[in-house]
Amino acid sequence: MKTIRSLVLITAILALAASCASSPKKAETAAEPTAEAAAEPAAGLVDLKPFSSASEACRAALAKSVALASDGKWKSAIDALDGFDAQAADPYVLALKTKLLLAGAVDSDALRSFAVIDLEPGQDLETMRISDQDYDLFSFNPVALAEDQAAKGVAAPPILSVTLGDYYYEVLVTSQDMWDISPYEIAAIGAMKYQDAFDGGLFVEESLRRLTELYTGLEMYAEVEPVYRKIIETDPDDPLLHYGLALSLQKRDKLPEMLNELDLTIKAYGDSQDKAGVIALASITAFDLGDKARSEAYLAASDASFAGTSMAGMLRHYVAVNIGDIAATEAVAGKLLDDYGTDFNVARDVVVIWFQNGDPEDLRGFVDQRVAAGGESLTVGNLELLLAMLILQEEMSDQDRAAATAALDDAEKRMKEKLPADDPVFATIDEIRMALSPMLDIFGDEGLSDDPEAAGE
Repeated sequence: MKTIRSLVLITAILALAASCASSPKKAETAAEPTAEAAAEPAAGLVDLKPFSSASEACRAALAKSVALASDGKWKSAIDALDGFDAQAADPYVLALKTKLLLAGAVDSDALRSFAVIDLEPGQDLETMRISDQDYDLFSFNPVALAEDQAAKGVAAPPILSVTLGDYYYEVLVTSQDMWDISPYEIAAIGAMKYQDAFDGGLFVEESLRRLTELYTGLEMYAEVEPVYRKIIETDPDDPLLHYGLALSLQKRDKLPEMLNELDLTIKAYGDSQDKAGVIALASITAFDLGDKARSEAYLAASDASFAGTSMAGMLRHYVAVNIGDIAATEAVAGKLLDDYGTDFNVARDVVVIWFQNGDPEDLRGFVDQRVAAGGESLTVGNLELLLAMLILQEEMSDQDRAAATAALDDAEKRMKEKLPADDPVFATIDEIRMALSPMLDIFGDEGLSDDPEAAGE
């Protein structure tokens, strides 16, 4: 089955989290937090519930540190942790220290050394980070510290595993070029740490979403399925989750299950036009499964959903091209051009979808026939411009070049009669005319050369 190259397809983007305390909040009281208070998030900065298995003394130290950080006192927060655990022997302290440095450092070097400061009233982290001020860095390698703890028989709690996963994720996003292992290895280790936390029963949604990104990038599609399903338990109406799971199922040829997830994706999108690419993929998948009625049902629903716009026809065109139905492709493309062909964007999309996903020779024949048949002048001009662009995609004979130039000249003439002189399409025409120039064959894409040898002298 072809993997969809969607018109409106969803893309997952790695998002580097900004500081959790760009506007530091004051602690509610000046009193030192108790161990009991550590069971709840302090000022929304860090959820300390996953630290509940730490000792009572440790929980009190953690709560104190988080309260300081929540008040913008990042250096004091780190100092408090170091004062409680000077030998870096406690895994819960290591986890929190790593979290606070990822969130509140004003500077870092490859995430192997950090600088922290106590913010003064009116200061914020982002402003301090972009200032010209120099900060004193101190070395901190949470990976080495965790390995040292493990060598001494200290078991890593799930909160340390998930925090190390976050650490590797941030390295991948911000510092991979400064590490001596490959991005693939960074991603793999980060995924392993996240998986350890998952296996340990700790489910932090943001970290689980990051794990789906890492597993997908690593092409570990079997491993990503239970992670998606776990997040969906708590967020069943997120279309991106269902869509990501659907694509992972596609990679494993689990098409019936994939189609079910696409149905849930479409439902979660509601009336949003973002569902268009998903509908196309669902229709193609149903066709590949031999269920033509279901394939058509998706398109019929999109006809109603996108009535009065070119989108419904464009989806039908996309599906027809992808399933190889040339008769349907020609019919739908023809109707789109009849109804919307004066809009260059629509005419372009018709041609591009066909060119990228179908047979270019069939497309060329269709465009030649439509131009020869005539019709609304601007529609013909749009097709002639696109014809010249199509010819440019192949090795050109002199005859091809002449045909492209003639099509371009006629397109320009028609467009000048219909469009304002400053329409951007005329700049496109100039670029295509330059590309069609035989001089480019002699002098290359850079144009004329000042080098006599390059000119054959």
